[in-house]
Amino acid sequence: MRAAILVAPSLAVATATALLPAVFAADTAAAHASLPALFEEWGTIVYGNLDLSSSTLEGPALVLGTADLVDFDVGGGRPCHPTAPALAVGGAAYGRHGVLKGRAALGRRSVLDDSVGLPCADPADASRGVEVDGAAGVGTDTWALRLRHVTDSRAVCGVPPTGRVVVEDSVLKLYPAPPSAGDACVDVFVVRDPPSSLTSVQYFGRRRMVINYFFRSASWAGLDMATLVAATTLHSYCGGGSLRLRDTEVSGSVLAPGLRVDSRASEIRGRLAVESITGQAVVRYEAYTGVAPARLAAEACAA
Repeated sequence: MRAAILVAPSLAVATATALLPAVFAADTAAAHASLPALFEEWGTIVYGNLDLSSSTLEGPALVLGTADLVDFDVGGGRPCHPTAPALAVGGAAYGRHGVLKGRAALGRRSVLDDSVGLPCADPADASRGVEVDGAAGVGTDTWALRLRHVTDSRAVCGVPPTGRVVVEDSVLKLYPAPPSAGDACVDVFVVRDPPSSLTSVQYFGRRRMVINYFFRSASWAGLDMATLVAATTLHSYCGGGSLRLRDTEVSGSVLAPGLRVDSRASEIRGRLAVESITGQAVVRYEAYTGVAPARLAAEACAA
């Protein structure tokens, strides 16, 4: 039986603004040079704690707080990457009954017990299970990344709406700016205090789009977003708050550095950046080719 991997404290601990492992090799950087760097190459970014069971995180996951994973599959969207980590955790990480398909950089006192499959394990891989701010943990300033996401979120949430939002018979209908605005611009919608009775989100356009949500607490169950194109849709949750998802597929990437997510049997098709996430979730590792926040004001359609 394989012994548990225990990550011991390192003497190289510096400050709370430690650098996490280098995220991405030149091969992927070149391939994605034309895409917005909003999420870099991370599939899931959690600025607080992650607590998931029976869950799948297809892309590489970055957690600044603690991570507790049971019955999990991490890294399948880019298995056994030779340089970039599949899982990077700044605090303690605990894993049981799962599969980690790539390298790991975990905080002190982290434990992956012997029920965790490590198909990419290499005895010569000195970066597996290292202290994230030790000698192998160089490359990404995570606190700068969080500050950038907070700044990006404020910028996106400050852009006036260009499209029209209507709720009819439990359907959230998103009507784009008029055709005269052109095809290259970005539709921006503002949704305030959405009702929990929603069953569907329908977009009647074909542009890149941003949806800015404003609420303190929301709960969605069985919500259908089939008309949204995941690669070109950005869900922006303004001002923090909490969101309960039940049997819902979120189509599009999520920028929500202050949002606490409680998920049950739900799926996010795109990239994810939130304060915390608990429950059961699937995060698909899909590309985001929408707008960069810094360019949104200039690229928004004429209302």
